[in-house]
Amino acid sequence: MRTRLIRAILDRAPPWVMRSIGPSLLRWRPRVAERYRDRYEKTGRRLAKADRLEEARVAFRTSLALEPARRPIDDFLLDGTPASFLPRRRIAHWVQDELAEIQAAARARAPTSPTGPRRIFVYWAQGWADAPAIVRACHRQLVAVNGPETVVALDDGSLRDWVDLPPDVVERAARSLTQYSDLVRSALLADFGGTWVDATVLVTRPLDELYERLAVGGFFAFRYRPARPASWVMMSAANGIVMTMLLVALVRYWRQHEQAGHYFLFHDIFEALCFLDPAFRAVVDAAPMVRPDWSLTEHMRDPYDPGRLDAILARTFAHKLTYKQPEAERETGTIFRHLLDHGVARAPGPLPRA
Repeated sequence: MRTRLIRAILDRAPPWVMRSIGPSLLRWRPRVAERYRDRYEKTGRRLAKADRLEEARVAFRTSLALEPARRPIDDFLLDGTPASFLPRRRIAHWVQDELAEIQAAARARAPTSPTGPRRIFVYWAQGWADAPAIVRACHRQLVAVNGPETVVALDDGSLRDWVDLPPDVVERAARSLTQYSDLVRSALLADFGGTWVDATVLVTRPLDELYERLAVGGFFAFRYRPARPASWVMMSAANGIVMTMLLVALVRYWRQHEQAGHYFLFHDIFEALCFLDPAFRAVVDAAPMVRPDWSLTEHMRDPYDPGRLDAILARTFAHKLTYKQPEAERETGTIFRHLLDHGVARAPGPLPRA
């Protein structure tokens, strides 16, 4: 009778009450605490999926009050966003548990001494000849703006001349091209430095002239939040702490796991290292906080208007596009069609700013 009464009261308790009594429940009624923790986690997932993020944050915060293994990094992640909180939390806990080994391996890694100009790396696994039209158009633009001597266009055939990754790690990561490309970009930038550009990024400004302005501490990436990167344009010094630690962490992760656990594994590890490693975070914070702009992607199938296109291009120096809308290639009179047929002239626009 008493147990049923307690459950009836708890069922009706608002989240702030559950957070207040959470420590007592954990101490005296751990199984009850577990039941309500699971309930609030399910509620948080449902609300986050519905994009009701503030309500999701409350639900997850309440679940953490009932969590015996709560860590400070959990609140850091939740302060950022409740979106994908649980998989981000699992990966962050793995990073924290492995942190000493990751740091030691990064320190022990033999430094490289790349020569020649700062390179721009771009990768299309299947080869460039049969790549989608938008990929070929972005590559032509990249070369036109930056010069052929600095652009290194890689595919699976030429990649082995540039990176030497453990076969067991490659075998697991390569089951997903997304995960494999994250591993590849980390290895290239850690060893050679320079700039990584996704194959579906349209660049309108020479990247080398932006490097000194953006990669202030030896690293730059667009960021959605101070600790959450966009990985499709990344700049790094050779042997830089950010890309070296990411590479070491990814190699270690794939040696322990068969699957990524989350599509944004690379971003999740980056986010966790920002909280856990002060030196890593200092380099990230030294770069200007520049948010990515998706205007061209959002409007690429709109009717072509030169003035409107110029205004969109002037918003940023790198525009992420997609090859996953093949029907767009058959449309005429659109911004997308114009880009495929004519590309764009070098369009400096404003310099990036925070």
